[in-house]
Amino acid sequence: FQSFQVNLWGETWRATLIHSHLTASQPSKLFLRSQKKQSFEFEDFRITSGQRDFLKDLITQKKNIIVCGPTGSGKTSFLRTLLSSVNEREHITLLEDTHEILLDSPFVTKLLASERPGETLKDFCQYALRLRPDRIVLGEIRSSEVIPFLLSISTGHGGMMASLHANSAIDAIHRLCLLFQIYGGEIGVNYNEVLKLVCQGVDYIVHLNHKEVTEIMEIKGCEGT
Repeated sequence: FQSFQVNLWGETWRATLIHSHLTASQPSKLFLRSQKKQSFEFEDFRITSGQRDFLKDLITQKKNIIVCGPTGSGKTSFLRTLLSSVNEREHITLLEDTHEILLDSPFVTKLLASERPGETLKDFCQYALRLRPDRIVLGEIRSSEVIPFLLSISTGHGGMMASLHANSAIDAIHRLCLLFQIYGGEIGVNYNEVLKLVCQGVDYIVHLNHKEVTEIMEIKGCEGT
C-alpha cells in the first residue's frame, strides 16, 4: 500500500497504489483523486450570503472551527475557502500528512508528516506552538494528533481549524472524544472529561455532505462545566 502525489495530464493527483499481494486474487490497483488548485467561493457550497458573512466573521474573531463530513463531501475544499478569508499577514502553520491544502503565501509554514519517528502529525502538533503561529491548521484528524490539537485549544490558542470524518456535527463531537480516549489511554481521562475539553475549546462545527454545507453548529458548552 502506497500513497503519493503525481502529475498527470497537466493536473495534480493523489495516487493510492494497492499491491496485488494485499488482495485474494485481484491484480494491483491504482486509485486517483484529483487535487484541484482552483479556489472555491462560499456560494459554491450552497450557503446564503448571510451564512457567508457569518463564517467570515468567525474567521476574523479567530474562532476554533472543525469542518466535518463523509469522504468526498468537500471538507478540504471548504477548509481552503475558510482560509482564504484569513488576514494575509497572519502566520498560518499548516500540518498535513498528504499535501491537499494549497496555500501560496510567505506567511504559511507547511509541515508534511510521515510515519518516521519525530515526523508524525502528533509530533508536528507539539512542535507547532514553538513556531509562534497565529493559526494552526490540521489537514485531518485521524488518530493520536487529536491529543495535542485539543490540548493546544485548551490553552487558549485561537483560530485553530481541522477537518474530521463524521456523519453530523454532533457526531463530530463524539468522534473527537472517542479518538482522544483510544489514543490517549495512558493519560487516563474519562469520556466526560474529554467531552468538557472538546466543548470548552471548539467553538463551531461545520458539516458538509455532497459539497454542501448542511450544518453550522455553535458549541456553547456541556453540562457540568
